[in-house]
Amino acid sequence: MSRDLQRSPRMRSIPVVVGDAPPVWCHVVAPEVVNPDARLTVVMHGVLRNGSDYARRWAPFAARGDRVVLAPEFDALRWRGARGYNLGNVMDGTALNPPQRWAFTVLEGLCDAVRERFALRDGDLDMFGHSAGAQFVHRFLLFRPDAPVRRAIAAGAGWYTAPDRSAPWPYGLGHPALSFTDADLARYAARDVVLVRGSFDIHHDSNLRTSPHALAQGANRYERAAWMFEQVRRVDPASRWRLVDVPGVGHDDSAVAPTAWELLVDRATI
Repeated sequence: MSRDLQRSPRMRSIPVVVGDAPPVWCHVVAPEVVNPDARLTVVMHGVLRNGSDYARRWAPFAARGDRVVLAPEFDALRWRGARGYNLGNVMDGTALNPPQRWAFTVLEGLCDAVRERFALRDGDLDMFGHSAGAQFVHRFLLFRPDAPVRRAIAAGAGWYTAPDRSAPWPYGLGHPALSFTDADLARYAARDVVLVRGSFDIHHDSNLRTSPHALAQGANRYERAAWMFEQVRRVDPASRWRLVDVPGVGHDDSAVAPTAWELLVDRATI
């Protein structure tokens, strides 16, 4: 990354390559002077693959707090469809891709690059994802259990992968290439995760999956968030996961962002 990023409060956008995986555009917003103790916040875009828009919308939050905001952009050409982005590029058909080509693994490499360029001392990060980005976030925690995520917020996901080995992939973890254990699922349920849903996110649109397995999770995104919350509580009734409603908001990342920000800056909020 260019060192210009360290001297300017403006957003900078550059392609970054991690290993032999396809490049990812990184949109980064930071205060003019970055404190080495600043926290890294990762913001994951939705189906439009518009990471730069998410970075702009989160820029005011970065200016208000001692934060560096990274909004990666997994473009639709190199990271195709839900398989390549929402599902982390974990699978190629029925076979498991090498972990170094997972979008989940690549994200960790992007975070490492940002920390290095800003000389950030804090190895932890916070995550926010909306819609397809919320799908990415909740699956990221499954497949990268050692990722140092302080708190993850998944807002308005269209459908979920349940921590359930009896349900077929990708709606659950039932797949011969996957080998999640009881301990893995318990660790997942113990993560600090907030499922955020707009109270008006109850409408169908062309991006809402309507397969039988998806409909079994609920008729809309609002219902499906509650369904996922219950799936995690089946693993651990004392799970740290929370379900938070944003009144009067539909499927709108900019409208849920202020609530997400407050949840990230004040971990005692819930």
